[in-house]
Amino acid sequence: MRCVWSVRIPMRPPGGATKATEERLKKRILIFGLLGPVLSYLVFIVLSREHAALLARSAWMVLPAVFAVEAVPLLLCGLLDFFMDKTPWWKRLVAALLSGFALTLLVVFAIWPSLAKADWHILQLGAVGALPSVICSWVVSLSTPRNA
Repeated sequence: MRCVWSVRIPMRPPGGATKATEERLKKRILIFGLLGPVLSYLVFIVLSREHAALLARSAWMVLPAVFAVEAVPLLLCGLLDFFMDKTPWWKRLVAALLSGFALTLLVVFAIWPSLAKADWHILQLGAVGALPSVICSWVVSLSTPRNA
């Protein structure tokens, strides 16, 4: 006796993702995944005031670390921005700001738990994720036609 189990997994959900939806998601992945960490690096340099020159000279070492820390929070912000595609632009920017701030602090505190005991200036690290996520969301909204 032979028992054959057959499960058919559709590649696209019925009535779900269309070609335009896939393109919008790919655009967000590229913008939030590539432009976002570079903007995070620039915000990090601006916030580091007295160490800015040293960080700019050692970009070959600092930029990969910023990519490693900021890739997941910014991609999650891009996913949130994708799901909020039909909402007004200002609500998407506020959601990007808050989620970028919270997710960046969550990742930083998960990697370096000892930073949670630092003073309130450590909250400036949230701006390293918040500002780039807002800028990326704004760039996506500028590059997406209104009728899409």
